[in-house]
Amino acid sequence: MKNARKGRHVRVQFELSDSIIAYLDELKQDLHASSRGEVFKHALAVLRWATDKTTNGYTIVAMKEGEETLKELLNPLLSQAVKST
Repeated sequence: MKNARKGRHVRVQFELSDSIIAYLDELKQDLHASSRGEVFKHALAVLRWATDKTTNGYTIVAMKEGEETLKELLNPLLSQAVKST
């Protein structure tokens, strides 16, 4: 994944609770990511995609093979983005 501005990197620091750090480390392990930063980069890419889809009228759902029930992704930030368009 490329930085939005080629060649420029900006260091960002967050204050996160121990439980969020544990969850981040769990995601890092599950995803075989090389760093917490890599997890954040990919998470931002997914959020960007979801924002684009929802603001363009799409509903994001999860489906399990062999089942007909769909689970809609509900997220307060995405809902706000839809309302503001």
